[in-house]
Amino acid sequence: MSTPLSPSGGSHPTFADHLDLMFGTRERLVKDEPHVKVWRCAAGGARYFRKQYLRFRDERNRDIDLSFWTDREEQVLAALNAPKLGLGHVQVFKSRSQSADRSQRQLETWDAGPDGDQWQQVPVARDGHRLAHPFMECGHWFGLGRWLLAALEEVHALGFVHVDLKGDNFCLPARSDGVAADGYPERVRLAWDELKLIDFAFSVWEKGLPPLYNDTPLPIGRSEFRYQSEQLLAALEAGNSPAPDLGPTRGLDWRVDLYSLGFVLGQILAEVERRCFPEDGNWGWTERRHAQARQLIENLQSGDREWRRPPPAERPHRALIGLLDRLLGEDDLAASLARDWEIKRDPNWHPQDASVRTPPTAVAPKRRGTGPAPKSASPPSSPL
Repeated sequence: MSTPLSPSGGSHPTFADHLDLMFGTRERLVKDEPHVKVWRCAAGGARYFRKQYLRFRDERNRDIDLSFWTDREEQVLAALNAPKLGLGHVQVFKSRSQSADRSQRQLETWDAGPDGDQWQQVPVARDGHRLAHPFMECGHWFGLGRWLLAALEEVHALGFVHVDLKGDNFCLPARSDGVAADGYPERVRLAWDELKLIDFAFSVWEKGLPPLYNDTPLPIGRSEFRYQSEQLLAALEAGNSPAPDLGPTRGLDWRVDLYSLGFVLGQILAEVERRCFPEDGNWGWTERRHAQARQLIENLQSGDREWRRPPPAERPHRALIGLLDRLLGEDDLAASLARDWEIKRDPNWHPQDASVRTPPTAVAPKRRGTGPAPKSASPPSSPL
């Protein structure tokens, strides 16, 4: 994705700073959580990101060490980026680097575009009519579901499960048209075919590639946001119990990710129901399409109710994608996907609060030792 040089400011500094997170190029710390830090960098006009999981003390003064998960994410990305796999919807690995004190490795990945959470905080307009963010428009809501399903189909076909899919763990670039006074794009069109999944440190792959270290469960806690399936919650409880059992974690399957996708779409649909209804035809929504949206979420999440049983032999992804392609082929929705959006500069804009934004991944409380760091950061062999 081409990005402009980061300008020095704008007429609406708060919103301009949000656009800088999405489109800017100057080096800055973009994520600063107790368990992970992410920096944005640029080289030769191309953006990339540097990530480092951390050792820290939590609010109860417990020592938690997630530093070696940086190495594991490198292994996962190196394997997923293998040319023979030909995956088109996976974050691209750049290189590894050392922390400033050279005590820890850092993971570098090429820019994949603004993430889904960032897009949901960008007011847009068409023909003088404003919308809170582009995914609330009917074609873009179904487009988001279609392309996330396509991305998941790619990795699920390999026996790979993302595990932590939510609004800030996928990225969607945009093609820009024109530059506004603040130096950022004036109009954008989402580049669906370039959508990419990101953040793979806590993913699992059948046959243990790469492995979960013998006594180290996934360091994920229960989130207040119900994007985690019952299958995942049961696995996390077993892995983080006083007598840890990683079998359920190793056995996680694609139903975990489809449940989370249903949650992501359901959050946005709840906004649509509050703001776009009951006026029929508003932003492409009709009673029929609303019913189809509710049915899609049900189809994505229904498998979790049967999670104790083996997953169906045939994954539902392709059938659902086919249904979505037919819907998105309807004239008005196809035309909407092909049109630009004007980004609305709003002097009253402010970041959404935690009840709307995607929360950071919850870290599991420490119950025991964190286990050994991997002996080597060499990527595992690919399963294909």
